[in-house]
Amino acid sequence: MGTFEDLFETDDELATNGVPIDYGENSKGGKIVFWVAEAGNPNHEKQQRRRAKALDRARGKPDVQRKLTCEIVADSILPKWAGVLDANEKEIEPTRDNKIMYLFKYKKFFLDVMEAAMDMRNFRASAEDDMGEDSVPTSAGTSKTEKVSTGSKV
Repeated sequence: MGTFEDLFETDDELATNGVPIDYGENSKGGKIVFWVAEAGNPNHEKQQRRRAKALDRARGKPDVQRKLTCEIVADSILPKWAGVLDANEKEIEPTRDNKIMYLFKYKKFFLDVMEAAMDMRNFRASAEDDMGEDSVPTSAGTSKTEKVSTGSKV
């Protein structure tokens, strides 16, 4: 490691489809995992272009701009999650509406997703080799890994 390719080349599949980010365990003992794609992936750029005029028209309307930004993130950076429970301990499905709602409602969630999406270390071409097939970064922006048994493969 040490070449520009090793340090900065990203895996297109990981960048577009996302990598699992481990958020610990839910109250049932299951893993909470959010899959996050790289900011600037082709789908993200497409979604930004698609909403560029609407964002421009929303100048001076922070809630409208924030909602549009949450739509972009839901459609291009947050493909799925697992293990997230509601107050009744029922699993929350990662529907588009749910993703938009929770990204908008919880600023910290939005910021964590964006931090992981902008950390290119999560999407390095050599990251899978570094982490192993079933490894999951322990939190947004870190390179430590931990094995999880989500049954899903990125």
